[in-house]
Amino acid sequence: MVAALDLLIASTALVHGWTVATLNHADFSKIESLKWQDWSV
Repeated sequence: MVAALDLLIASTALVHGWTVATLNHADFSKIESLKWQDWSV
């Protein structure tokens, strides 16, 4: 299950065509069409 605030971040990014930079790849990778970049490295 994806947390409510992560869904808010993801939906905002999707609407604007943004890429999400995150340390939380486990949740954001579950959201189709979302572009995200893992910053944990």
